[in-house]
Order: sequence, then C-alpha cells, then structure tokens
Amino acid sequence: MGNKLPTDLLRYPTDSIVSLVPSLTELLYYLDVNAQIKGITKFCELPEIKIPRPIIVGGTKNPHLKRIQALDPELIIANREENRQEDIISLDSDDKLIWVTDINDISENILFIRSLGELLQNSRAEPLAAEMERIYSDVQNILYPSSAAYLIWQEPYMVVANNTFINSMLAASGFFNVFGDQERYPVTTLGEIIELAPQKIFLSSEPYPFNEAHLSNFETNFPTSEIKLVDGKMFSWYGSRPLLAKKYFETLT
Repeated sequence: MGNKLPTDLLRYPTDSIVSLVPSLTELLYYLDVNAQIKGITKFCELPEIKIPRPIIVGGTKNPHLKRIQALDPELIIANREENRQEDIISLDSDDKLIWVTDINDISENILFIRSLGELLQNSRAEPLAAEMERIYSDVQNILYPSSAAYLIWQEPYMVVANNTFINSMLAASGFFNVFGDQERYPVTTLGEIIELAPQKIFLSSEPYPFNEAHLSNFETNFPTSEIKLVDGKMFSWYGSRPLLAKKYFETLT
C-alpha cells in the first residue's frame, strides 16, 4: 500500500493494532497509542513496562499467523522488506487494514508519520514530523566530509547502497557512500572495498552482529581507514528513531 494513506481508508477503525515492524512499534509507543497495540514481534522493544502488555506474535519473517488472527486486529502494520509477502496475503481480509510500508529515505519516513497520524487521529504525529523535517532539512547541502562503506553481512560481505533508508541516513549524517552508485544491498569483496578506499568503514550491529574481533580484522586489512562498530538501529530504524540518531551521528564524524 505504500507510505501515503488513501483518503478512503480513513473509514477503517483502528482500536486494535498488530505491528510486525520493530521500528514502527517504537513509533506507535512514541505516539502514545499503547492501549491500541495488541500484538508485536519478538524483536520489538517495549519502552519500560507498558500496561496492557501486547501479545508476542512471533518474528518478522515467521509470524504466528493463527495468533494474529485470534487477536482480530483492525490494523496490521507490515513492511515490504522486513515481512514476507505470503504472510501478508494469508492475513488479508475484508474487515481489516493491512498497511504494507516501503520506507527508503527520510522524506518517505516523514510522509508515513503524517499518514499514520491522520489514520489514528493522533495529535503527536505532526509535531514529530515537523521536528524531523527541521533537523534533517539541510541534507541536500551537506558537503560529505568523509567517504564511508557500511557493512551489514559477511560470508559473503554485503554492504548498503542506493535506494535504502540506511543510505539516506548516511547522507544525512554527512557521509558519502562509496557504494552509492549501486542498488540496495550488493555483495562485495575486501578487494573491492580496498579499491574504493573509504575513509570510514562502519560495521553494523545488525542484521549481522559485527563485534570486536571483526573490528580488529578490518583494522589489519584497512590500515588507512577508520573502522567503527556502529549501532545499526540508529541507521536502519525509521519511525521515531531518527530523532535520537542525529546526535549519535555526531560521535562518528
């Protein structure tokens, strides 16, 4: 369905919500619609103890379909990349709205926040969207003081490229992505990274959990690059997380 809410869908009730997207679960709690959240994934994070506690409905790639159906939610929030199409099709019915988001940059994230606020008639959504617009308003004017490669996997090595939310966040934090002329999540080699000679190499904490051992190995292979272990959620979680990410990025420059 995308990130903009068609007007005719405002007729859907939204008193019960299941979120299959951890970053958007975080957004729902930011909007303070706690009582409406009936189900979340095991990867979603609860901000302190929330009452009533939502039901865990499995993972993003393997949700417990019968458990979700038993909750009979009026709104299911999913994502094109994080959730499987076959699961969305299995959950589809005439009496519920399944919102399959597709958020690949900051502007799309802001559009989704506004659309969700419209659907939920939530007064906290517009101030959030406006603040995010304000702090990321100069993205197009950044001079890119550093070039960077952002790794998300090894064996094989995979990096972030164009048309991804992470790439948008790299640009917003002042980094030129050396893989920016490729699409999505290409497979690469240490040799290709050496040839591109990024000033910084970011080893993400997710989906692959890079650690200190990997850091040491990269420091050996890339003596002229600055290697950093980074919090993947700060780069990949859309929703409300980019508010926190801006300050985090300042520690990486």
